[in-house]
Amino acid sequence: MSDSLQFDHHLLARHRYALIEPSMAEYLPDGIVAEPIVPEPMAASAHLMPRLLDLRALAPAQNDALLTSLFQAQQNGEAPIVSMLVQTEADARAFITHWNGLQYATAAGGGKVWLRVHDPRVMHQLLRILTAGQRRKLFGPIEQLAYFVGATWVQAPEAPAAGTAAVGTAWNWARVERIGLVNRALQAAGVQDPQALWVQGERAERLIDHATLRHQLTAPGDLVEFAMRGLLHGDAFDRHPQVAAAIPPSSDPDDDSTLADRLALLDDHVWDELSPHQLNDTKAP
Repeated sequence: MSDSLQFDHHLLARHRYALIEPSMAEYLPDGIVAEPIVPEPMAASAHLMPRLLDLRALAPAQNDALLTSLFQAQQNGEAPIVSMLVQTEADARAFITHWNGLQYATAAGGGKVWLRVHDPRVMHQLLRILTAGQRRKLFGPIEQLAYFVGATWVQAPEAPAAGTAAVGTAWNWARVERIGLVNRALQAAGVQDPQALWVQGERAERLIDHATLRHQLTAPGDLVEFAMRGLLHGDAFDRHPQVAAAIPPSSDPDDDSTLADRLALLDDHVWDELSPHQLNDTKAP
């Protein structure tokens, strides 16, 4: 992953398409209309699909208005209308076909899943776990990809050259399916810096694996809580005797407490005894 991009007034000029979260489409400057990218089998869920905006079709005044809104959003620490920018020479039809193949994907076992690849937080973690060959498949006709995460625009790693690592392009779906849990843990722990999201995302993934294998935790909320606590208090936080005693659920069938409920009952001194982790670290532990 490259360094964060400083905002500049060539941001739109360097890309052909903009992807827009559906909830943000209504805030586009007057006269700008973005079309939903909808896989045919998901036509009934068009309201959930990202919108595509061809930046080359904008009039100069529309381009200036959109660029100003992006600049102001970044200055104010707000999410911009546009979540992702794409440079490609593919026409709209070809690009939509490629993008629909990403967001309506075939998972392990042949089942179909919807991936929110237009969500920068999902894309950020997806790029972290993909190999060079898998990124080549992800990019397809895309030459450059930028997205807004951690309060700044980030340039995605360059697409590997065509033919790079041609074998082994199948995604590891167990890891892909954990991205949502990883992002929830990162958000709960307050991780925001793009590089830290990458490094701490790797830690969060390992913590989720540890929670599953060592403690047999399976509920999504419990896995997020465990990973968040590990991010905040160190990977070995569960070795503290009182923490370890609180992790297993009660054998009482009427006790429906979550891991968050049980850990919240621990005295503050327990957490004070655990060294806080520097979440802005950008080096792998």
